Amino acid sequence: MKRWFGLFAVFLVGCSQAALPVGEYVQAMEATADVYVADSQELSVQYQDQVIREITEMAQSAPPDADSLAVGIARSATTDYLDVLAKQMLRFVDDMEALTPPPDIGEEHDEFVAAVRSVYSTMPQTVSDVTQANSLDEIRLALTASGFADGQIRWTAACTALESSVRSLGSGLDIGCVRPQVVP
Repeated sequence: MKRWFGLFAVFLVGCSQAALPVGEYVQAMEATADVYVADSQELSVQYQDQVIREITEMAQSAPPDADSLAVGIARSATTDYLDVLAKQMLRFVDDMEALTPPPDIGEEHDEFVAAVRSVYSTMPQTVSDVTQANSLDEIRLALTASGFADGQIRWTAACTALESSVRSLGSGLDIGCVRPQVVP
């Protein structure tokens, strides 16, 4: 009986949360997106710089197994990058999901949340594929042929639809829908 009462209480709290007015929703979404975009872009730059620096340093010593070492460096850096990016993405989607959008854009908000969750769910397989790659081309293929890459299309479409719906309500929303791809 206690269990059902607890579930009922959670249900009531969730249902009783009032939708945010458009202006407050825009501010909350932009603040959430700004943190994610800034953190993920910084991570991307660090990742690219790390791979270039480590491969350049290794190549300067001209080891006989330079190609193999370069693959190891790229594979390790890429899996580290994807692991941290996944954590950032999870925080982002959890923060978005905690918002109660205005009713007129609830469907678009939910679709964007679902798109981000969908991309997030592909991360373990993408990391696994990168881990198994034996060349730089295979690492690139693991990234570009992954559900992660495919999910970016859904992410962008859902994000753009949300921004457009908010604009139709007379307010602007910029949550960084179009992002550069990162491929080693």
